[in-house]
Amino acid sequence: PYPDMGKGDPDMYKAFCWRFWHLTHSDGSVGVVLPRAAFIGPGTEKFRITLLESGLIRDATFLTNNGGWVFDHVHQQYTIALLSFKRGGEAGDRVVSLRGPYADAGSYERGIAREAATFSPEEAKEWAGSATFPLLPADPAAVEVFERMSEHPRLDLDEPGEWRARPYRELDAANDKVKADGTQLMHFTEDSPEGYWPVYRGASFNLWTQDTGEYYAWADPAVMTEHLQNKRERSYQYAGSRSAFAEMDEAWVKDPETLACYRPRIAFRDVTNRTNSRTVITCLIPPERFLVHQAPYILWPRGHDVNQAYLLGILSSIPLDWYSRRFVETHVTYGIFESLAIPRPATTDRIYMRVIKLAGRLAAVDDRFAGWAESVGVDYGALPEEQKQRMIYELDAVVAHLYGLTREHVEVIFE
Repeated sequence: PYPDMGKGDPDMYKAFCWRFWHLTHSDGSVGVVLPRAAFIGPGTEKFRITLLESGLIRDATFLTNNGGWVFDHVHQQYTIALLSFKRGGEAGDRVVSLRGPYADAGSYERGIAREAATFSPEEAKEWAGSATFPLLPADPAAVEVFERMSEHPRLDLDEPGEWRARPYRELDAANDKVKADGTQLMHFTEDSPEGYWPVYRGASFNLWTQDTGEYYAWADPAVMTEHLQNKRERSYQYAGSRSAFAEMDEAWVKDPETLACYRPRIAFRDVTNRTNSRTVITCLIPPERFLVHQAPYILWPRGHDVNQAYLLGILSSIPLDWYSRRFVETHVTYGIFESLAIPRPATTDRIYMRVIKLAGRLAAVDDRFAGWAESVGVDYGALPEEQKQRMIYELDAVVAHLYGLTREHVEVIFE
């Protein structure tokens, strides 16, 4: 009776969501307090779709528990949902009313006195590709910004002739420490054993900072690359269409020289928070690094280094970060990441080309990126701090133009 209870952790709120639905009369109503996870997780996607298709969502109000103003013993960064829905109702009456998040009692009282933002069930089902409910600031202009940005294609667009990107985790921190035969894959020492490569976690990089010096472990490249190659070939052979490498050419899969660790690649932090100063933390990391699951990287079934530079520029921008915060709670899940709205202008567009030049130059900080920089068409080497900051500001500006944002929209985003 509890569909998708097994997706993710089998939290009790998932069962209770369905229990509320099944116990309610065909014309009955429910008002309930839920964790925001009920509106974003894969384990409650079917419940959300059921609400949208067979019920009336009268109100979904979100509260951020700053200072414990809602609940004393709930984490202060967590978001809480107040949901009111009716089972049944006429299809023509179905709208989704959203409010919040409100961070204190005063903003809550002012917010509920205003009209809620409303959306059709059809729009809501497309949010993040899984009916993931966004958090929209109280400013009505924020709804316009969200809708303007949502018009752009999803990151995981799969159309012939277009670049194609997918998130992939290279190593699992628990399952890839030791091989089945007992061979140690990861070594947890303070200093690097001679010739070993660092194993990155999320904290190992930051925006435009390729190496923070914080590592998860160290690994012998000869041993680890053999493990990764075997893992890749098994996935390709046995997982079929579910394999992350299903779209790749077989010769590429079987060639160990194509392993991602030999080249610069985009990684992003899985663990984050929408209330942090930045939510999407991504970077072009150097070669000769391995990555655990807290730092997935981007696999490219189709595309070139210029596409990589372009996507890096979009993902590193403040407009994209604002959009991601509508959906992220504590993790940049694959579902959220793949659903991020990414502009796809013509490759001759001068602003598109400017993103590539800016992001490419910001990423290519030393000679480890020399080949990548040459492919993108930029110089490499350290930048003076003032010049670097000006380029970051300009990147935010040109990305805002690609999204079609106005000055008012940009003010909403920065506020």
